[in-house]
Amino acid sequence: MPWDALKDPAMHHRGPWPLLAEINQHLSLWREHTPAFVHRRGQQPPPAMAQATAGLLSALPHLAPLYAPTINSYKRYRPHSFAPTRYNWGHDHRGCAIRACGHSAGTHLEVRLAGADANVYLALAAYTAAITHGIEEQLTPRPACEGDAYHDQGSIPLYRDLAEALAYFQHSTIADLLLGNNVVRHYTHTAQTELDWHRTHVTDLERQRGIR
Repeated sequence: MPWDALKDPAMHHRGPWPLLAEINQHLSLWREHTPAFVHRRGQQPPPAMAQATAGLLSALPHLAPLYAPTINSYKRYRPHSFAPTRYNWGHDHRGCAIRACGHSAGTHLEVRLAGADANVYLALAAYTAAITHGIEEQLTPRPACEGDAYHDQGSIPLYRDLAEALAYFQHSTIADLLLGNNVVRHYTHTAQTELDWHRTHVTDLERQRGIR
């Protein structure tokens, strides 16, 4: 959908929904024409699903500028908003960053991190790289969150803003390993350009709050 088609109605109604809306991507894997995530509640996830989940939880903190690329991306991560605030996972749990949903052959992972300001292809590239990392390294995920995902103290919190995410991304050995140095340098520059632009412009919110 063209950005103007989203922007114009929001400006008319003065609503922030295009910037706070989410793009949840649903992922599954197949092996030799057979779904690899076949799962039933109450059972342990199959190895491919467990490793994919672990890879997402392990690597995505290193790749945030790919799925949360703007200043506004981080304003969506608010407690009890159905947007995540921590890197955790759960069964049919909409408060988690990774939601395992569906059943039997239809089981898949929903990644709930990207907002409407993300490039879906870059987000998918980050998720695919993270899943590959989990499978190649045979990682094991931490237990699924069954309570309040926003108070899941055993999980890593999401970044508060783009500057914090960028500081982690540009020096990350995992980002370098999964994406290559040239890609990391390119999206470091992209994120830094976004930050520099905002630091030299006065927003409407600043005018409203600072000039009465």
